Amino acid sequence: IAHLAECGFRVYALDLLGFGQSDKPLDVEYQLELWRDQLVDFIDYISHARSSSSPSSSQDDWLLCGNSVGSLVALMTAEALATKKEVDAGARGVVMFNCAGGLTSFRYSELAPPLAALLWVVKRVLFNDVIGSVFFDKFRTKSNIRSVLSQVYSNPDAVDDALVDALYNPSEHPNACAVFLRVLNAPAGPTPRTVIDALDARVPLLAVWGEQDPWTPLRTGIHRGELFPEWGVELHVIEDAGHCPQDDRPHRANAIMSAWLDRMGITPHEQQ
Repeated sequence: IAHLAECGFRVYALDLLGFGQSDKPLDVEYQLELWRDQLVDFIDYISHARSSSSPSSSQDDWLLCGNSVGSLVALMTAEALATKKEVDAGARGVVMFNCAGGLTSFRYSELAPPLAALLWVVKRVLFNDVIGSVFFDKFRTKSNIRSVLSQVYSNPDAVDDALVDALYNPSEHPNACAVFLRVLNAPAGPTPRTVIDALDARVPLLAVWGEQDPWTPLRTGIHRGELFPEWGVELHVIEDAGHCPQDDRPHRANAIMSAWLDRMGITPHEQQ
């Protein structure tokens, strides 16, 4: 975020509904399509405000960046902007950091029947309102959060108190547990390849992958990172980074992104 701002881009960093410091309402269905629509509405609002203040300005072009599930939401938002004629904005590019294969780790359709049945049982047993709330309270301690982060970050210096607090503090919200369980029980949503195919090369795509990531692996799994070039995505690997390469090894991730932006001709004078 700071790097793009220092390069002259106007940067907006959103906590998706239910996450971070955003509200955590219980009257919505938490799924990828909700967050895609949130971003489209936000972009439409900002672009409309800009065109109202400068009627002669051209269509806004947006660079969409995300990490993990946020990468998939960014892809879906780019596809929506490409098809929604009523939104006077478009995606100029998408940067994905360790893109998730879905909102949840597995789709029933991607598993053999015995494993699909086991997943169904696990969800019903562990992620119900009773046992799930006990699991949430034990999981959300600062020591557990730090331990999990240490498994998915390669750089131990990146796992500092500020990062732990950024994940712990939202868990204090009275609706945090309910939202957590709803997300775990939500549908996985579209696969990255499905959305990339729908974009049909209309938007340039960059994937930056931390090779040490155990959650969205580079070399194993159905939606592994090494497959993205086959789908028309430029892939760069940071060998000693984990699930959040932009935070784990920011200087290298920023250098990769900046070089790609230059090659794509995406300049701060015209992009949000």
